[in-house]
Amino acid sequence: MNITLTLSEVVSLFIELNGDGKAFKGLLKQKMGMKQKALLHRLEKVIREEMQTYESLRKELFQKHGNEPAKDGSITVPPENIEAFKKELDELMGTEKPIELSTLWTTPLTLTDLESVETDEYYPTIFKILEHE
Repeated sequence: MNITLTLSEVVSLFIELNGDGKAFKGLLKQKMGMKQKALLHRLEKVIREEMQTYESLRKELFQKHGNEPAKDGSITVPPENIEAFKKELDELMGTEKPIELSTLWTTPLTLTDLESVETDEYYPTIFKILEHE
């Protein structure tokens, strides 16, 4: 089974799985069985690799459109470059990545597999994958 996600969805999925480092804990930090956790960790590994590509390309965009790095390493995009920067970033975020789910697990991951997870958080990209299967 194959699903295609935009890079924007890949970033969302990474946050859904790992949390945002603030208030959003992420699915992998929720209480669940080991089988479910193992299945989700396989997905997270693939998504983490895509995130590394995303971070590299995003950094290139900042370098292309931004000022020289500040002492803390941060790069700001001057107002005259914002429109071009946003346009290229939107194009990047809209690129698609097919993910072959059958290489991650032999049987589809379903909502039933995760029904014992207790959470107050919402995971729209995870639900998209579960609905796809």
